[in-house]
Amino acid sequence: MVPVLYDNGTPVTLPGTAPSTCPAGTVVDIASGPSNVCTIVQTKPGAPVSNVICCWGESNQIIKLGATAVASQTVVHAPGLLMDRLPVLTAGTSWKQITVGGNKNKNKDRKQAHACVLDTAGNAYCWGKSKGRLGFSAGKMSYESTPGRALPGKIIKAVAAGGKHTLFLLADGSLIGAGANKKKQLGIGANTDNLGDQTTVPWPASHGRVVAIAAGYNFSCALSVSIRPFVRCWGANDMGQLGLEANVPPFSGMLNEVKGLPK
Repeated sequence: MVPVLYDNGTPVTLPGTAPSTCPAGTVVDIASGPSNVCTIVQTKPGAPVSNVICCWGESNQIIKLGATAVASQTVVHAPGLLMDRLPVLTAGTSWKQITVGGNKNKNKDRKQAHACVLDTAGNAYCWGKSKGRLGFSAGKMSYESTPGRALPGKIIKAVAAGGKHTLFLLADGSLIGAGANKKKQLGIGANTDNLGDQTTVPWPASHGRVVAIAAGYNFSCALSVSIRPFVRCWGANDMGQLGLEANVPPFSGMLNEVKGLPK
């Protein structure tokens, strides 16, 4: 059976030959990791489950994604329903964003992947490789197959999963970084590979209000609005990721404005 999802009512066939437990519906968000993809699917009205998460790809890279349905498979060719360990949503809320991070380095970091999902009430749940990047279990070198609440007590607006770190944009406009900072991807001066779970990125009020965030393997970016929109990036710059000349500097904890963008 080839699984079918719906895009604004139009059937969309996804690659794969294995049966899928992912129901028909409208894909409302999508994120890709090193060798896997996750979607949030809004099922049709009247379905018993109105909002579900489906993933496919290399299960080792998604740390089984909390689902017993794919626990015995190395590669999931078709979307699988990944809901059995996620918390039951509060009435009136739904999943609105999913993000997947990690690194496809089969010699070293094969199981470095992690993922987070955010609901409309501002609660984020993360799972996968821990070591501080999940917003809980600070410093643990474990693989969390059961999603845990990230930054309990905080109302989260957006999440971005990087290679070994995660950025959280809070409802009050502040930025929280979790996980690795070896290339200063958390925007702080300390050069360490793990700083735990609740490190505030030093974002000056003069830079404006942050409205969107993104995280690469070992760098981060944010879009802010003041007099006009600005994009600032920090972390690794070996390939010019920060909008600066490559390797000048090789990495930076400074919130560098990306020049040359439309004003």
